[in-house]
Amino acid sequence: MEETLKESLKEIGLSDSEAVIYLTLLKKGEISVAEISQISGLHRTNIYDSLEKLKEKGFVTYISKENKQFYRATEPEIVLDYLKEQQKKIENVLPQFKQIQNTIKEKVIVEVFKGERGMKMVLKDILKEKKEVVGYSVAGQLRKFLPEFSEYYFIEQEKHKIKHKFIYTAGAIKPPTKFYEIRYLPKEYASAIITLCYGDVLLNLIWEPEMSAIRVKCKEVADAYRKHFEVLWKIAK
Repeated sequence: MEETLKESLKEIGLSDSEAVIYLTLLKKGEISVAEISQISGLHRTNIYDSLEKLKEKGFVTYISKENKQFYRATEPEIVLDYLKEQQKKIENVLPQFKQIQNTIKEKVIVEVFKGERGMKMVLKDILKEKKEVVGYSVAGQLRKFLPEFSEYYFIEQEKHKIKHKFIYTAGAIKPPTKFYEIRYLPKEYASAIITLCYGDVLLNLIWEPEMSAIRVKCKEVADAYRKHFEVLWKIAK
């Protein structure tokens, strides 16, 4: 469990040593640098540097006793406060980021996303855009590989009434919400790659052997795929 907690702290921006020190202080209470070093195995120099950064983030407080400093972890709720503060900072500069990005007039943008986090990122973009999605070779992969995230996705899809027009392969599990319009093709038409299209985006989802997504942003490519999809739609039952 401790290793999982450490990874969670690293995901929100703490270094490896910062995460180790914070967890050590949570467990041991008020202790000195020497004790932190003995328990964690970290070098004192690294500990001092990490403690300064943790103090700046609000994760650690200290008190002086007999010319010696002792450190204590602040309440765990500070983690949430820290995340909110970082989110607020990003929200304040996000319009400037977008303004810089919009100066680039690329006709075709190709992006590759890896792993579970990458897959969630591209799927959240569908929810953000709130445009109709057409897709081919769908067979319940989202529910199989990302079961918890799939529940969130379907709730958001239904809340925003995002229509999904999908071609399933025969034998696939039933669609999860009323905002799906489904037709079926025989199993021999099945593909290991799901292809989705919404707005000006074409999205290829690869679930095995490595979770990956390829996103192409191009109006011409998306329009061409939709024409191809309509041909398959007429064939499907």
